[in-house]
Amino acid sequence: WAHPYALCLDNLPPQLTLEETQIALLEAVKKQIGKKQERLGLKLSTSSKRLEATKDENEKKRIRSDIAKAEESLKETNAYYEQLQLPMVMKIADPNSSLSTTCAWRAYAQVQDEDFYNHLIR
Repeated sequence: WAHPYALCLDNLPPQLTLEETQIALLEAVKKQIGKKQERLGLKLSTSSKRLEATKDENEKKRIRSDIAKAEESLKETNAYYEQLQLPMVMKIADPNSSLSTTCAWRAYAQVQDEDFYNHLIR
């Protein structure tokens, strides 16, 4: 697990399963990406309104450029969101506790890439 995008998860509740942990990690990242999608949508909306309101051609050119960049960023974000995968989670044996299911547990989570990792640690 010496992987650049691996995390050590500690003190996980005993009732939480590996599958639930995977889903929780994925949903946390989806939530962060959803916030980014909302911000980009708002930027597009406000930029479009500013474009309609402005008379200056240089300002219109700059706003059109901003809109194009935001649209490209939103397109990339949406594509990334669609290809997200469940992270790999592996339970770690803790030599200091019994194998009882009533104890908190630890795990390693390996995520797909740097973007997933960065969204997760936010």
